[in-house]
Amino acid sequence: MEGLQELFGGTLREVKSRSDKHSQYWHWRAGGREAMYFAIAIADKSIAKKAQLWLLAEFQKEKTLQGNQPLGNTRYELYEKCFDKMKELNMKGQGKL
Repeated sequence: MEGLQELFGGTLREVKSRSDKHSQYWHWRAGGREAMYFAIAIADKSIAKKAQLWLLAEFQKEKTLQGNQPLGNTRYELYEKCFDKMKELNMKGQGKL
C-alpha cells in the first residue's frame, strides 16, 4: 500500500479491527488526478474492470481540464452519462455470457 501511495499519491491509513473476529487493514484512497493516473496505469492489465477504469480516467481527465469552473448544462449531461454508464458497468453479471 505504501508503494501505491508513493507512486500515485493519495492517503493511506491503518484501520483498527472492530472486534477480535476481524484483522486490522490498510485503506488507500486516491481521488482526482491521483485516481486518473492510477486508472490509466492499471487499466490494460485489468480483466474484470477494464471498462470502468477507462471510464474513470476519461471522467477525471475531463474534470481536470475544466478545473473549478461552474458546472454548465453540457458538462452536467456529460457527468450524468458517465454516472449512468458506470452504474450499468457495475451491475451484477454485466459482461458475462
